[in-house]
Amino acid sequence: MSGRQMQARIRGASLVLAMLTILLIPQFSCRPKAPEVATTNTNTPTPADSQADFYVAKDLPEPYLIEIDPALQQAWRQFIKEGRFRLARLSDMKFSESEKQTLRYWQSTEAPNDGGVAAIVVDNHLSQEQRFGIVVLRAEGKSYKVYWLCNRTDLSKVALRRASGHLSLDIYPGDGTKKTCSIPWSYRQHRYVLSGGCV
Repeated sequence: MSGRQMQARIRGASLVLAMLTILLIPQFSCRPKAPEVATTNTNTPTPADSQADFYVAKDLPEPYLIEIDPALQQAWRQFIKEGRFRLARLSDMKFSESEKQTLRYWQSTEAPNDGGVAAIVVDNHLSQEQRFGIVVLRAEGKSYKVYWLCNRTDLSKVALRRASGHLSLDIYPGDGTKKTCSIPWSYRQHRYVLSGGCV
């Protein structure tokens, strides 16, 4: 075979290869991708669920915000040290399921005028319904002093909260209504005073 014939064959083969390449490339490049399967984490709450859950009543191990001040935390732990008193729990209360959906902080709250916290507590030495009380841990210098707003009272349908510069009790009698009772700050006595008509 002459050199010219060899070159002609090579040119022919190259032309065929080039044509095949032109025909095949679009088939591969235009082939549709397999659809991606979206995965959903069913354990992740939606924003709406998270917002709704924020208000649901929960049991806190210690009064609200107590961890921000070591002296306040020490005063609380000294108060419960002997085991007679403890923070109230949901299992002590008689809230309906619907009421629990709106009672995020019900056990305790900040006591602004006293510079401390107020909390609903249970006397472990008592078994009757009148085993509840409300204590205030009041700032005095660098320490805190405990005083009682009420003791040996049935507070099983009561939630404690802060309202502006005073404390407030929300009372749920069980008929779907709510009664609110203010615990004002007495400038004369220099402390919160719970009136007898509240509980």
